Amino acid sequence: TVEISATPNADEQAATRAASSPTPLPPTATIIPSETPYIGIFIGEAEQPEGFAVIDAPFFGDTSIAAEPTADANVCNIPIDTAFVPIWQETAVVRRRLGCPIQQGFGFFGSLQVFESGVMYFYPDFNAVWAILRSGQPQRSAEGRFEYLENPPEGSLTGVPTNPPLLLPSGIFADMWLAVPDLRSEIGYALSEVEDASMGLQRFDNGTFLYDATSEQVYALVIDGTVLGPYLPPQNAEPGAAPETTPELRSTPSAEATEETQP
Repeated sequence: TVEISATPNADEQAATRAASSPTPLPPTATIIPSETPYIGIFIGEAEQPEGFAVIDAPFFGDTSIAAEPTADANVCNIPIDTAFVPIWQETAVVRRRLGCPIQQGFGFFGSLQVFESGVMYFYPDFNAVWAILRSGQPQRSAEGRFEYLENPPEGSLTGVPTNPPLLLPSGIFADMWLAVPDLRSEIGYALSEVEDASMGLQRFDNGTFLYDATSEQVYALVIDGTVLGPYLPPQNAEPGAAPETTPELRSTPSAEATEETQP
């Protein structure tokens, strides 16, 4: 036992302070926080209801899709018919000009007659005729024009000169040929007799897809009278058939301003 003096000297006071001081702690390392990892589903990866996609930007705008080989058909609420899906996805001008479907695609039996510079199609339900002026070869985006007329007035071919071996149009196609100004000189004479045709049709915001299953070609008919095509449909396409699978999400298409729709 060490007895501490009641009046310690300077050395004793220093020894006492050293003995009673706490042991110093080692310096604490500075902790740099790391980035917090994100756990969840990124925007755009969330599953959307079938046939519908959330679009942040307005659908009808200047969104560029030129860099994408295909576009997403799911931006449309109504499924695009199987005969038209590849054409709509892979042809930017068709997407922009037609927009999205306003009704389901459907098939019907009509008739057709081939002319020197085009073809005419008859739609019995509306007693209507499309006269499509030749616009290019299949799989090219050439632009032509078309005429559409419901209930064309009956006309007479009496006095109209023939041009063998070419033919005069028959039935309602003759009525259309005579009724529409300048159509006769533009589309020319018929190359064949009228024949039955299995066809498909789907109406869009700004026009119509018309599928000639008999000749295996598709036209995109814009409501301003422009025709795009003809295009080759996918193999084994059936008029009025909805797609069995949802196309892969690739990009958001754009379209021109909405216009009033006609067949």
